[in-house]
Amino acid sequence: MNDALRIPDDVDTRPDPAAWGVRLVDVARRLATAYSEQRGLDRQQVLDRIRDAFDAEWSDPLDLPTSSD
Repeated sequence: MNDALRIPDDVDTRPDPAAWGVRLVDVARRLATAYSEQRGLDRQQVLDRIRDAFDAEWSDPLDLPTSSD
């Protein structure tokens, strides 16, 4: 499995960076629904865990990207 994160080089598709925040929340909600449906986990608890991990990574990143590659 390759865990590399691919980020579009062309930010013109979403000129306002806030649009990425909306997309990230949408991804989190879709993942929470999938965990709820496929593993029987509580959707809100999954969202809370995702947000907790996001906040922790935001505050103290495990690594910092060096480029968009």
